[in-house]
Amino acid sequence: MPGRSALGEVVVRGAAAAEQRGNGLRYRLLSPADARGGIEAMRVVVAADRPRGPKYEHAGQEWLYVLSGRLRLTLGDTEAVLEAGDAAQFDARTPHCLASADDWDVELLMVAAPVAAPLFDSHVRPGR
Repeated sequence: MPGRSALGEVVVRGAAAAEQRGNGLRYRLLSPADARGGIEAMRVVVAADRPRGPKYEHAGQEWLYVLSGRLRLTLGDTEAVLEAGDAAQFDARTPHCLASADDWDVELLMVAAPVAAPLFDSHVRPGR
């Protein structure tokens, strides 16, 4: 696009990131629209009244960082309560659920990444 700088293709302005809703979550996508298939970042609010189930699972890795509130993270059959400043990273194929640990909304940053390409593994680990 003429007149558009390279930064215009990689910078996501907070004011331009429309809030979306679904499954008891409010979120703003913070990755460029054309970055689909790569790393996806979003700012998420987990509503205090969001049910603790069902659990979700999908390919890839997830990383999250709690900005405010207390998050109940369920991974498989285990639970942990994360507080502001805590982070977690996990294989998203593990059934997981995010819920508030008390009567307050939880705000967090979440990054999802696709599964590592087998081609990369073959270069790093010869003989596999």
